[in-house]
Amino acid sequence: MNDEFQVWVLLLGLALGAALAWFAFGSGGRAPDLESLESEGERSLEAEWLARELEQQGRTVEPAALEAALALHHDLATGRTVDRGEAAAPPVDQ
Repeated sequence: MNDEFQVWVLLLGLALGAALAWFAFGSGGRAPDLESLESEGERSLEAEWLARELEQQGRTVEPAALEAALALHHDLATGRTVDRGEAAAPPVDQ
């Protein structure tokens, strides 16, 4: 092989490696931040925002209900197990 070809292969390898690293370590959206989920202020701001967005779509949901749902989601995200209970059990046909 000639030296010029090896330089192009090296450049292509560096570009592909950089692209792979960007995909592996980069984040296109907002990753869940458990510390911000624990913040009451962050939760209430998010609940109010969700209520406004849903109202624009014709759905009315109280911010307090959304805040309670976000608190439950925080519990789930931090590792609390979900208790299925009797109500979620599938019916048994006999």
